[in-house]
Amino acid sequence: MTERKRKTAVRKSVRRTRKKKSGGGRFLFSLLFFIAAAAAAIYFTSQAPADEEIPVAQAPRSAVEQVLDTVRETAEEAAAPVKRIVGKDIPETVKEKVKEETSGGTGQTAAEPAKKRTEAAPAASSGERLSGRLAVVIDDGGRDLASQRVYESLGIPLTLAVMPNQPSTSQAAAEWAAAGLPVIIHQPMESVSGAAAEPVFLSTEMTADQQAAVLQDSFSQIPQAVGMNNHQGSKATIHRTTMNNVMKALAARGMFFLDSATNSTTAADAAASAYGVPYVRNELFVDNSTDVEEIKAMIRKGARMAASGGSVVIIGHCRPHTAEAFRQIVPELQAEGITFVYASSLTH
Repeated sequence: MTERKRKTAVRKSVRRTRKKKSGGGRFLFSLLFFIAAAAAAIYFTSQAPADEEIPVAQAPRSAVEQVLDTVRETAEEAAAPVKRIVGKDIPETVKEKVKEETSGGTGQTAAEPAKKRTEAAPAASSGERLSGRLAVVIDDGGRDLASQRVYESLGIPLTLAVMPNQPSTSQAAAEWAAAGLPVIIHQPMESVSGAAAEPVFLSTEMTADQQAAVLQDSFSQIPQAVGMNNHQGSKATIHRTTMNNVMKALAARGMFFLDSATNSTTAADAAASAYGVPYVRNELFVDNSTDVEEIKAMIRKGARMAASGGSVVIIGHCRPHTAEAFRQIVPELQAEGITFVYASSLTH
């Protein structure tokens, strides 16, 4: 190797060594330059009055572009080591640990919202211990005698709400009373929507005499009745004048009133109190479904409500699926400590 080539090789080696040694210095210088530029921007921004627009640039456009290019280059250079580290493969065990810690143990990442869980109604448990009084009222008596007879065979206190002007109104009331069970009038009343109204119902537009005539007709069709509840009636039960007329008629016959609770508010309780009529309110309709298992789950919900509060009234209907649900679940609830009672025993 000639002397000239040897000297050239030495110079290149020195330059490479200096370049390696200066890497950390260049990184530090870049970082300091970036911080200084940011501090300067903050300082000049803070000098502008709050009610004035801050100029985009005070220097010529070309100068600004040069500064921005320099900052961009130094930032990219400073970020390079980080990119190299992040780009490396992360062991699966570490990934799983990070996922668990960022998800709070739910198996979801922090950025993924927890999905709302829906749980099926709990199945009947023969080991469950319940206590409390459960009053069951069966609405729509007079429409389905076969379902009614399933209820009659259960051997527990049940109240049948018989509707006037139905194909089997008279027979339903007579059979139920003959079984030693109490009958009440399931009186059609005006609803807010007016949908699916019975041909004859108690309307808030009626005069007091007209309302009295409707009620009298119902009493004559169901002479076994010891009380009354409303069919529909979301509008009638919040109309104090109508409720006053109902309670006046019931008080004259020594009857009680069961508020079916078809509206979240009511005027029936205050009217009943004013006329001295025993009053009780429904807490749960159990058969908005035709599925036997779902109805059973709702009946059990009512039983738990009774266990929690001491007593509760629930309402089912004269329908085959509801009757079958009660046939299956009544022995279970009795074994678990629920006491079935008449709705009249829970009035106040």
